[in-house]
Amino acid sequence: MRWGLVMDEDKLIEELYAMNIWNTSPYSEFGRKRFREVVGIFDRLMEHDWFRELLRKEKVRILEICAGAGMGGVALAKALMKRGAGK
Repeated sequence: MRWGLVMDEDKLIEELYAMNIWNTSPYSEFGRKRFREVVGIFDRLMEHDWFRELLRKEKVRILEICAGAGMGGVALAKALMKRGAGK
C-alpha cells in the first residue's frame, strides 16, 4: 500500500491506458514515426556480435514478451528480414 491508496490492479491498468500516454497506433503519424525510430534502433543493433551470429541461422523465431502494440517485435523482424534472416 502506498500513500494509503488501495486500488484494484486491473482498474489501475485500465486508468493508465485511458490516459493514452502510450500512443503506439500504427495508423497515427506518431505511431509511424515511432515505428521508424524503433526499426532504426534495431538496424544499428544488427552490428552487434550477438545479432551477427543470429543472422547466420537458417531459421529465426521472435517471441515478444510484454508486447503492448507489438511494435518492437515487428520492427525487429523487419530489421532481420532486411539482412536476409529466415530465407
